[in-house]
Amino acid sequence: MQAENNLRPLKAYIDGRGKNKTHDRLFYNLIGRAPDFLKMLHDARSAAKSDSSVLIVGEYGTGKRILAQTIHYESSRGFGPFRSIECKSVATDFFNNEIFGFHDEPAEDELPDQDKNFEIANHGSIYLDEIGCLSNESQMALLRVLVKAAYTSMDTPHSIAFDSRIISSTENDIIQMTDDDLFHRELLHRLSVITVATVPLRHRRDDIGELSLSFLKKIAARRGRPYLPLRADVLRRLHDYDWPGNISELFYVLDAAAAEAPKGIIRAESLILDPEAWERHRSSGG
Repeated sequence: MQAENNLRPLKAYIDGRGKNKTHDRLFYNLIGRAPDFLKMLHDARSAAKSDSSVLIVGEYGTGKRILAQTIHYESSRGFGPFRSIECKSVATDFFNNEIFGFHDEPAEDELPDQDKNFEIANHGSIYLDEIGCLSNESQMALLRVLVKAAYTSMDTPHSIAFDSRIISSTENDIIQMTDDDLFHRELLHRLSVITVATVPLRHRRDDIGELSLSFLKKIAARRGRPYLPLRADVLRRLHDYDWPGNISELFYVLDAAAAEAPKGIIRAESLILDPEAWERHRSSGG
């Protein structure tokens, strides 16, 4: 639910843009001027122009999901469906059923007309979030489907061809996982025809001011305030912090500080800059 809330501004822009879109328009909504960030945008634009599978790699909180959506909506499939699957939350026993609509022995309470993700995303894109969390069994099930470009649904004994682009992401060292036999090498090759690497916030510190102003504008609007200024001492403290939670943590820190600023003035001492506090916040799903 939190992830969905974070995507609402992008979704509203996408839903309201109409059919006569300007190419690359959504990419200009991604804020940053750091060289590594601009290279990421260049790679993502190239990915949007292709129909090949894309693997987005990078640390937690660096905007992998937003980037996946942007690639989809700026591609030729942009008016098709975008289906997101959180691999961390898909148990092995249910992966085949939930993703493809098949398993060895259908459960008695399974709804025969239940929509499956590959059905919903046909002619669009499927985003597999954190593929490094897939079990070996789930990896093999996904590989079989990608090799055949078809899957078997519980509704029919026949194979069903699908036309979905796969965009996946991981914060794990997926190359090391393949070397350690924790991730199937052929599956990685099929998922990573194009690879885009996101950039940690500590490697783009000069973007922190612009990102903070953008976030404060959204936070102020949500809280019914006309303006939340960014003071120099606050910016200096934000700039000097290493941001283990990256952009997600920056938004959380500013949102929390705004809640403690009844007069609309965020003070440097009210910023919660504590890696352990962020990890607790992240693990709690906040």
